[in-house]
Amino acid sequence: MLFEEKHSRQNYSTTLHYHNMRTIPHCQSSAEILLITSGMVLATCRHETRRLAAGECIWVMPYEVHAYDTLEENDATVYIFSADLMPDFFQFMDGKRLLQPAVLFSAAELAALSEKNTDPFSQKSAMYSLASKAIHGGTAAAESRSDLDPMCGMMLYIQSHYRENVTLHDLARHMGYSYNYASHLFRQCFSTGFCEMLNMHRLEEAARLLKQSTLSMTEIAGQVGFSTIRTFNAAFKKHFSMTPSEYSRSMERSIPAELSC
Repeated sequence: MLFEEKHSRQNYSTTLHYHNMRTIPHCQSSAEILLITSGMVLATCRHETRRLAAGECIWVMPYEVHAYDTLEENDATVYIFSADLMPDFFQFMDGKRLLQPAVLFSAAELAALSEKNTDPFSQKSAMYSLASKAIHGGTAAAESRSDLDPMCGMMLYIQSHYRENVTLHDLARHMGYSYNYASHLFRQCFSTGFCEMLNMHRLEEAARLLKQSTLSMTEIAGQVGFSTIRTFNAAFKKHFSMTPSEYSRSMERSIPAELSC
């Protein structure tokens, strides 16, 4: 996950590449453009879902909750950047939403957003070109902040506290809601329960640690918020259809087919 702890506003822009794109729901203060270079990806932003084929990209605005999944084998590039890079565009979009956030991109625009391109002017040219295409698809008044803030606020709470022993009661108190209202609103926003979403974030971080650290299984379980290795193993197998040990061995044998943004 590209949580704010890994990609802050000081990290002006980041280009990442993925094979068989898959992410759990998340949000961030940065803007994001997902560009599909082969295959097909299912992109969900807020409550809208779109199928993206090769040659298409989609805009994700700051603090919009979004997720991606693989529909067929694919390769994708994600360009994540501070809204400060396009202040006039984001000022224009204040209070608006894109009716057609998915647009076509050219090979030149893709190359301009590559990490190999160090020319900021060609980068901005590509970004404004893609923004122009999206704006020509139409804009409409955005939902009121009272509609958007709960979804974003609940997601940001999970992203900030998933390593801790937090409950829906804690989230309800943080948001100023009753427990019953928080439970209803959470399922309405995410079509899943609080514990399920919390565990998704814990397990995605556990998978990252299994690939990138030398911590033991017990240390990883504790670090991502599981109280016992037994509950960690059971949750991991349910989410990834393999045990943590099997996952670790599969990472040693091959390049990961699934990566999280």
